[in-house]
Amino acid sequence: MECGPVNILILLESKTIQTRRIEMQADEEMYRLIVNEISDGILVLDADFVARFANPAMLRILGYSPDELDGVWAGDLVWSEAEDLGRFAEETEKRRRGESGNYELRWRRKDGSARWSRISATARFDPDGQFDGSLIVFQDITERKRTDEALRLWASVFANSREGIAITDRNGIILDVNEAFVRITGYGREEVIGQNPRILQSGRHDSAFYAGMWESLYKASNWCGEIWNRRKDGEIYPQWLNISAVRDEESEVSHYISVFMDLSQIKSNEKRLELLAYFDPLTGLANRTLLADHMRMAIARSRRESTLFALGYLDLDGFKPVNDQFGHEVGDQFLQEIAKRIKSVVRGDDTVARLGGDEFVILVQGLRKPEECHHTFERLLAKLEEPIQLNGHHLTATGSIGVTLFPCDEADPDTLLRHADHAMYQAKEAGKNRIHLYDTEFDVEVRVQRELVERIEHALSEREFLLFYQPKVDLRRGRVIGVEALIRWQDPDRGLLPPSAFLPQIQNHLVSQKIDQWVLSEAVAQLMLWHAIGLDLSISVNVSGLSLQTHDFMNTLAKLLAAHPEINRSRLEIEVLETVALDDIEHISGIISRRQAEGIRFALDDFGTGYASLRYLKHLPADVLKIDQSFVRDMLNDEEDRVIVEGVIGLSRAFKREVVAEGVETLEHYLCLMELGCDFAQGFGIARPMPASEFLPWLENWLPPTEWVRHESGYNAAFSAHIGGSCA
Repeated sequence: MECGPVNILILLESKTIQTRRIEMQADEEMYRLIVNEISDGILVLDADFVARFANPAMLRILGYSPDELDGVWAGDLVWSEAEDLGRFAEETEKRRRGESGNYELRWRRKDGSARWSRISATARFDPDGQFDGSLIVFQDITERKRTDEALRLWASVFANSREGIAITDRNGIILDVNEAFVRITGYGREEVIGQNPRILQSGRHDSAFYAGMWESLYKASNWCGEIWNRRKDGEIYPQWLNISAVRDEESEVSHYISVFMDLSQIKSNEKRLELLAYFDPLTGLANRTLLADHMRMAIARSRRESTLFALGYLDLDGFKPVNDQFGHEVGDQFLQEIAKRIKSVVRGDDTVARLGGDEFVILVQGLRKPEECHHTFERLLAKLEEPIQLNGHHLTATGSIGVTLFPCDEADPDTLLRHADHAMYQAKEAGKNRIHLYDTEFDVEVRVQRELVERIEHALSEREFLLFYQPKVDLRRGRVIGVEALIRWQDPDRGLLPPSAFLPQIQNHLVSQKIDQWVLSEAVAQLMLWHAIGLDLSISVNVSGLSLQTHDFMNTLAKLLAAHPEINRSRLEIEVLETVALDDIEHISGIISRRQAEGIRFALDDFGTGYASLRYLKHLPADVLKIDQSFVRDMLNDEEDRVIVEGVIGLSRAFKREVVAEGVETLEHYLCLMELGCDFAQGFGIARPMPASEFLPWLENWLPPTEWVRHESGYNAAFSAHIGGSCA
């Protein structure tokens, strides 16, 4: 077939179209490859801004699959903050108007997290010029945003930090400093940029210090510690400095960042706190805490060097009147002067402490023998006695010092201090203005007494005490006239205890007054019970000298009797030891006389043990003398005891006093006492002390021995002969 010109033209055009189609297919493949491989996200939206296509990068940025993203309105992908939603609405309007735009916006990933993006948006139109949608190119700038935020934060920290910051290059040349650096060092920013930080050195640190610093920076890229530097005005001050090395991608140091804090105020506060923690603010002496530290060191030194140290506890005598008379200001000045005087006496390595008030402690170390400390404390007492002139006032001072020696008294610091305190009180009791050395045996006694007092207090609250009653009889008439109330302790652990097991240890303690008050209350209650059944007996109670001289006890006695007016007051008898009465005869006599005027009877117990003279007996208005049982018990075999018993009976007749013999144990005792003229007696030979529940049955059944009962007018010959044999 021939091919004319027309055919040739058609063939050429067909080939051109085919070639163009091939080229377009090639371009489409290339564009598709670019869209799929590009790192930026591409999102195609329709005219309603609904997603119709997203490239792999876009799907990766938002975290969706193609099916999940297809058909989603773009507004649902925008971060839900008002700022982002508002910007999205603004940009959609621009697209509808055919405007392109570049802007930043936050988008919400499928997992709920936000991603920042830089967006290039282009509007699309159909052949008729109608808005057909948008093409959006996303560039993920989240990491850049984070970096920008970090840089802003760092800039804010750098500018506003209260700590000084300096940045140097790898050679240590200062590149920049912040305002705090300028404020702390006194150097202006322009003055230090280009300089080496060596301009700040104080000269306090040697080359080894800086060598260690650089070694730490080289090995660990960091150094921190306390350092002393110099301000521009020359003042040396402490810093807490932290230097960090900044390394580049090749791990080479590119910069150093120094951050430091001025420690001047902190150091000043620490010094003030140390003074408050370890020193007395009034005198500047060591306080209890620092003293304890020095005592621990003194103990270690004593053991290491085999030396002694003395701990002296000083309490001023009569300091309270200084405060009361002249005021606290003068009192404080007085204490400051005392502190100076104490320090002037001791050596430099000794410690002087004030514990509070007018109490001081002196720690004297390095002693070879005890006499050395005695000389020191003697000088101290002499120094204290020197007159003190304060604000025109002439003052004087003395002190009582208790001393304990280590290792003679090998104890811990708290115990040593307590021992010295005990010794100081002994010095005061001995007359004040003196030195008393601690006695370990005395401390044991004090500790035992304290434990006993605690047990007695508990026993009183638990009603472990009870009264036993020992009958007193009329020897001539053979009848019971009264009882003596005797305390017993029903201890849960030790059983029934007699008074000798606990009363002697507390005779000078306040708890003895509580015991006396309890005994008195119980005895009066028992007297009431017997009175109610028509039993007319007297009850005698033993009272300590401490109670006898206190208002509390006498008030208790008066209240008890006032509450029971039906009781015959003469049926209550108070027994006082002769030795107690002789300690202060004038005072005790006055007390006895006043109570006798109220109808109460008094007896001198254990008479004969205190060696009262006739003059003393004349001035002691006691109604009854009770002969101590030790004389009565041995009078049958000991001539001297018989003479004493006879003498006491004679004295009682001469001074018109009743006499009661204690310790009557046998018939021979009865007979001898009657021969000597004694009318009343008590003892185991009559009856042992018994509880109230047993007393009435005993009383109903008791009969005196037949040999004992005689008519008051005299004795028959046989009876007299028997007496002569018993009492000769």
